[in-house]
Amino acid sequence: FGPCRQPFFASGQGPDRGQGLVNRPGLERIRTTQFDRQTGQFLELVVRAEQVADEALGAEQWAAGPTGVALRQVGPWTYGMLANHLWSFAGDSDRADVNATFLQPFIAYVTYTKTTFTVNSESTYDWTSHQWTIPINFQVSQLVKVGKAPVSIYAGLRWYPVSSDQGPDWGCRLGFTLLLPKS
Repeated sequence: FGPCRQPFFASGQGPDRGQGLVNRPGLERIRTTQFDRQTGQFLELVVRAEQVADEALGAEQWAAGPTGVALRQVGPWTYGMLANHLWSFAGDSDRADVNATFLQPFIAYVTYTKTTFTVNSESTYDWTSHQWTIPINFQVSQLVKVGKAPVSIYAGLRWYPVSSDQGPDWGCRLGFTLLLPKS
C-alpha cells in the first residue's frame, strides 16, 4: 500500500501517479503449526482491495485467495517462500478478471551490526494472459533507533529478467518500517 508511479507505458500516454493496491491479510487466520524462532508456517486468507487513484494503476477488480509462508532461521540466515493465489470476485466487468499466482522465495543474512542483505523474487503468473513477471530483488536494510523506537530503513534494486513487452526492465525501492515489538 502506498504511492506508485507508472512510467510511459503506451505510445502517446504520459506517466501516471497515484495510490497503489491494498492487500488485506488476516481476515481468517488459520495457524497450521506453532510459529517459533526456528521454523514457521501459516496459512490465511488475503483480500486485495482495489483502491487506486487512477484506473491505469490497477485492475479495477477485488480479489481474494489463500496465502501461506514457510520459513527457516539458522543462525544469521533466514530463507523460505511466501505464496498466494488470487481470484477476482467483484469489480468492473469491462476489465479482465484477476487469476494470479504470486511466489516469493527469499534468503536473508543478518550481520552482528543488524544490517540485513536480502535476495528474493516477487514473481507473478497471470493465468488469464498466460504471462510471467519475474523480478529479482537485491535489498539492504539497517535496524536503527529513532528515539526509543526501532526502525528498519532499506534500499533495494530490482531487475526483471522476465516481464511483458510493456513491462519494466528495472526498478528501485526505498523505505522504512516502524517495528512494534511485543511487550
